[in-house]
Amino acid sequence: MVIKNHLRYIFKPMNLVDLLSVLPYYVEMFLPDLPSTSLRVLRVVRLGRLGRMRNLLSEYIEVMSTALRNAADEAGPMMTLMILVQVVLFGSVVYAFENGHHHDGDFNSIPERSR
Repeated sequence: MVIKNHLRYIFKPMNLVDLLSVLPYYVEMFLPDLPSTSLRVLRVVRLGRLGRMRNLLSEYIEVMSTALRNAADEAGPMMTLMILVQVVLFGSVVYAFENGHHHDGDFNSIPERSR
């Protein structure tokens, strides 16, 4: 990336937010005896980076959400059925492995235990 005016680039507001968001890490690394309560304000600035990332990736997020919406419209019932089958199969496998290996009395099943 070629920058004509380095100072102008450094002092752009979003670049300052990036600097302030990583600054507490380096301050704690070089000054370990400094109380961490003094860096709380700078840690809050990290949330500003999330806003920046949302702005940078908004086009990609829109494309992905449209693709997922279209896929759900076309294959939604099939995806739901597959998830249901996976849950039942995984639950059965876990039950088979854990059956007889518990040590908490007379536990046989969840429905019997909830009475």
